[in-house]
Amino acid sequence: MAITIPVVKGKMLGTEFMLGSMTWAAMDRQVLPPDDEHWNDILGNVEETQRKLNTSRVKNALVPYLLKNSDAFFSSITLVMVPMDGSPLQEGRDYTFAGEELRIEDHVLLFPADGQHRRAAIAEALKEAPKYALERVPVVLLPYKGKEVIRQLFADLNLNAKPVNKTIGLAFETRDPLVILTKRVIQEVELFKSDGRVNLVSNSLSARSPAVISMNTLMACNVELLAALYGISSNEDTLRREVDDVSDLAHMLPTAPEVAPLAMKLVEIWDAIVEHTPGWHDVMAAHKTPGAVREQYVSAFGIGWQAIAVAAAAIVRSGVSSPINTLASCLTRVAWEKGPHWDGIAMVGTRVNNTGPGIRTTAGYILECGKFPKGNKMVDELYALLTNSRSSGAARLPSAAA
Repeated sequence: MAITIPVVKGKMLGTEFMLGSMTWAAMDRQVLPPDDEHWNDILGNVEETQRKLNTSRVKNALVPYLLKNSDAFFSSITLVMVPMDGSPLQEGRDYTFAGEELRIEDHVLLFPADGQHRRAAIAEALKEAPKYALERVPVVLLPYKGKEVIRQLFADLNLNAKPVNKTIGLAFETRDPLVILTKRVIQEVELFKSDGRVNLVSNSLSARSPAVISMNTLMACNVELLAALYGISSNEDTLRREVDDVSDLAHMLPTAPEVAPLAMKLVEIWDAIVEHTPGWHDVMAAHKTPGAVREQYVSAFGIGWQAIAVAAAAIVRSGVSSPINTLASCLTRVAWEKGPHWDGIAMVGTRVNNTGPGIRTTAGYILECGKFPKGNKMVDELYALLTNSRSSGAARLPSAAA
């Protein structure tokens, strides 16, 4: 069945294109997913990996985004108009114009050169909410000129067009309750509240950065802590979906009174962390720079912050009567200075090694230094990681700081 789309013609350098919009229903019916067998001859196996959908991302992130936000928006989906016989697109035979309306004949297939996950999310959203069938999504339409051209276009759009890093995305986010909580924590914790102390533009910190932590790392720590406080898995989507105290904060300003009760539970933990790890009082008193603290202590790196959050979460999950005091006791017993005792745990030689396994192994070391007892599932898992790290050839760590 032929489709008609209102469009505006344009040209960028040597590429002609048309701008328009399609209903969600048309996007679902008329646009074939990139892994459809119709595209095998055109794309071959070279782009096979890029053509595979991340179904978990579609179902757990994009579909809820569409259905739970009345102001949700997708950027333009890039579609290539491809005749079924694989020949170059021809005006008159394959498509026609009537004023500002483009008519695409039914023997022309639409290939999503960019936006395959957005297209899949729309299709899945319609299964749950058919009422959105007439909603529209912006599209860029390109004529098919040959296999090599479309392959290069597909590569250009998927390799060269990079998303912003997560920290920048979080800094601009205004709906997500976890981000809202994290922004409130920044406003309340003395170490974080000064301008520039939390990096809002990059996931990492340079040696001279005035920041002590990145937004991305701070958010990851808060997810770990919140999950422990509510006794659920440390997963962002689970927190948003299953914890009303979290989900109820969506769309609020970080300064809203409703945000304070839950945020202050996190602030209490962060105040204890700052108080009982070295260097931060000197930073707040302007006696040291954050870079100087990172030069000296493992605790000042992303792996340090996140390992402390994981250790704190394990302590909370264990059900001890005073988790804050217990955490403080553990932190003060750790020899945070860089040195050979960290080799194979938080460091490889002289380099701090910020990896997922390293974070959890370091958390196990923090608990060991504090002589925290085994018997809780998460605690036992962290101790097991520490033992495995040592047995795999890492340098043996002292059982506790002097």
